[in-house]
Amino acid sequence: MAKKRKRKNNSKIQDYYNDGVLELVRCDNVITMRNLLTEAQNDVLIKQMGEKHTEIARSITNCIEELKTLITKQNPLMLLKFCQQFFLISNIGITSEHQLDSDQIHTSRLTEYVQSVLVSCESLYQDTGEDSSEIYFRIQELTESLYMLVHEYLISWAFYQKQEKTWDGQIDLLLESLLFFNVRGNRYQVIEESYFKLLLESHDNEIRSIYDISSKDVVNGLMNLLYALSQGQMDPINTIGKSFESESPDCSVIKKEIMKLFGHDSNDVEKITNWPKQLIKDLSYECGESTLFFRKEQEYAGWPIQYLPIQRRPFITVDGKYYCFDYYSLSDNFYRAFQRAIVSHGSADSWNKSQKDASEQAVAKLFRKLLPESEVFIDNYYPVNNSKKRMAENDLLIVYYDICIVVEVKSGSFIYTSPIVEFDEHIKSYKKLIEESDHQCERVERYIRDCDSDNIVFYDEHRNEKISIRNSTIKKVFKISVTVDNINSFAARAEKISFLELKSKAICLGLDDLITYSEYFTSPLQFIHYLRQREEATQTPNLELFDELDHLGMYITHNCYTRVLDTKSVDTHFFFDGYREELDTYFGQLYHPSLKPQKPEQRIPDTLEKILLCIEESDADNKCWLSSYFLDFDEDARLSLCDSIANVFSRQAESKKLLPIIYSGGKESLRFCLYLSQPGIEAMSEAEKEEHLQSIMLFNGEKCRVKIDIELDANGVITSATGREYYLDDINKDNAEVLFAKGKENASLRIQLYKQRHKKIGRNELCPCGSGKKYKKCCGMNIEL
Repeated sequence: MAKKRKRKNNSKIQDYYNDGVLELVRCDNVITMRNLLTEAQNDVLIKQMGEKHTEIARSITNCIEELKTLITKQNPLMLLKFCQQFFLISNIGITSEHQLDSDQIHTSRLTEYVQSVLVSCESLYQDTGEDSSEIYFRIQELTESLYMLVHEYLISWAFYQKQEKTWDGQIDLLLESLLFFNVRGNRYQVIEESYFKLLLESHDNEIRSIYDISSKDVVNGLMNLLYALSQGQMDPINTIGKSFESESPDCSVIKKEIMKLFGHDSNDVEKITNWPKQLIKDLSYECGESTLFFRKEQEYAGWPIQYLPIQRRPFITVDGKYYCFDYYSLSDNFYRAFQRAIVSHGSADSWNKSQKDASEQAVAKLFRKLLPESEVFIDNYYPVNNSKKRMAENDLLIVYYDICIVVEVKSGSFIYTSPIVEFDEHIKSYKKLIEESDHQCERVERYIRDCDSDNIVFYDEHRNEKISIRNSTIKKVFKISVTVDNINSFAARAEKISFLELKSKAICLGLDDLITYSEYFTSPLQFIHYLRQREEATQTPNLELFDELDHLGMYITHNCYTRVLDTKSVDTHFFFDGYREELDTYFGQLYHPSLKPQKPEQRIPDTLEKILLCIEESDADNKCWLSSYFLDFDEDARLSLCDSIANVFSRQAESKKLLPIIYSGGKESLRFCLYLSQPGIEAMSEAEKEEHLQSIMLFNGEKCRVKIDIELDANGVITSATGREYYLDDINKDNAEVLFAKGKENASLRIQLYKQRHKKIGRNELCPCGSGKKYKKCCGMNIEL
């Protein structure tokens, strides 16, 4: 009597913190947080914290002024090289973002802030020949202090706004936006090339006309530069190490590699990319060229919560040469920076048209990879209110057996200014990219759901019939919105954000997350099963994840992962930490196949793997439903099923009779009858199987039961797996009385068999008849009376 899903409530506490204000408890990957203050104490704390923000702001201003003075007097190239290498050294051994502490996060901002100051201020550097190491470390310490102060300021400022009641309940969301505004690293390095290829190949004509190179040349140059800024930094060290391992080290090679290690060849954009100078210039600032960052009339001038100059143009020009030092500023911002470069040459309309096509084609290509046998339709139209006079557009429609996926793609850019300056515009951006897309998905689903005919028709832009889908074959409709810009922290929990008025269970993904899924999932049916769990997460109130891949990490760990919250209080804040750590390690190692990366996956027993493979290779219309039914099983149920199949295969071989496998039980237990067909035993007809299953349903009072048929060859190898659901409405009422009597007879037989094996049935045990009731309230009732 295995259950579909298993709830574990025996996690041990690994960490506990209580300072009288907050209580934090870590159990495995779940952190719970509880406010211990009374309402009056809470008001006092808010006032105390809020009063600090003005003082902290003064400290930030002083810190920035000292940084400006020190940075502008240094050799730009030497200082930036120091920043880059300091960051690389601090991250040695780190395989996941989860492993970073606050100091390392602040260190990762060193290069971008220093370069932003350099391109915003006139250089005062004079070569005195003195060693500047001490000043470099002072700049590093000040920059870390600056980011820590800004973090403190934001929290204090948020408390102040709560005290003043300025933001009408939106202050928490604003604070989140500010904190996530400084998050870096949108995608795994191994998928960078796929991301940029998908987006830029449709712009090939524009790129050629302006820069006289192809989109492929742009991507190749970018990949070379990203490599030079990351793994390429270790190449000289590796070469030197190999040279010393030889019997006679080549001193000229060692000297050359040392020059590479401490020189700027690995930062020389023109040399590494082979791009035309005009393109590089369009992506570069000279020292003092940017005028936006330190504008006096601008609030928070020079603060790192502003949109940094390096995010607008990732390169710096020094003495007529172009350099790049920061990996994340390049990878995260290159697409939009490149777009601005193209548009600056008067190609805005052309770019926007190509961008829409590129993003839709990219998403279509990824779904074809995830669901190889699917039909993917782009730019579809459907009538509004059943009138073809007014047609609404859908970006993508994907049909895969009994599944339909409605996709809306948003290629527009997210607002890049700081949320503390223009939070209203940030809300508008979120509404444009998430809410609008959700409403479009809901309208398409409603059109499908409300269709009276068995043929659901979609049209092309000229109102000609384009697609006809049989309504009766579609068992499930998923809605997905895909954004080109990464808005991960909000998209991963879009349905939990108060200012978004969502109408459907649409899943919001960034394009880079969809690429990651296309690299992770090799089974289309497991991807469909994951979508079921991901959709369920949108409807689970206290499940808030701040990264899309945390959803995948929880799925790998817990399968039907929303169930881990069943015993959690809705009054306590929960944080789910570290679930993507193994994914980070795996995708990081994929960039180096020699590391032999091990993909984190759910544990699926071999027998169940074979069942799922048979389903996947079949043409059954309900294959998505059937595979998800099996994949819903928890670990115990999976093992129990496989053991049952092995045992019954052996027993049938001895008895030469078909012995149905019957699972029944309580509220959440599995209810199915499994019939094994193997050579040399007398098979049951379909009518006999239906009669047997329906008799169990009637006697147990079940609304639904699943029939599963599995065929094996003489060696016990599974060759076929099919199944379907039976409901009470499927039972012929004229036969109901006879079927009930047969069900009672079969139940009595099961009780007799149980007593033969176990002698006695406990009063509080589930009744062996399979009703799901306790024995004392079922077949044991008359005996006890």
